[in-house]
Amino acid sequence: MFDQLIEAALSKAGSSKALADEMAISPSEISRFRSGEIGLKIIHLKKLFEISGMTLTTAQEREGLISAALLFADLYKGKK
Repeated sequence: MFDQLIEAALSKAGSSKALADEMAISPSEISRFRSGEIGLKIIHLKKLFEISGMTLTTAQEREGLISAALLFADLYKGKK
């Protein structure tokens, strides 16, 4: 999950340096986090989610979203 989060944030920021600047940390901290050498503070993880556009959901919310998507897909098929 964190790999996807970092990749999405890097994609939006454009570079490790730009991402680090937005997060107010050093590029080396991003590299060390990606390698599993260090963790990040909650404030930095929140910033990663903001930059990436990703969100966390509970398993119950996820199931609800999947059910809604399947319902809409069925409704769309019925209109064709």
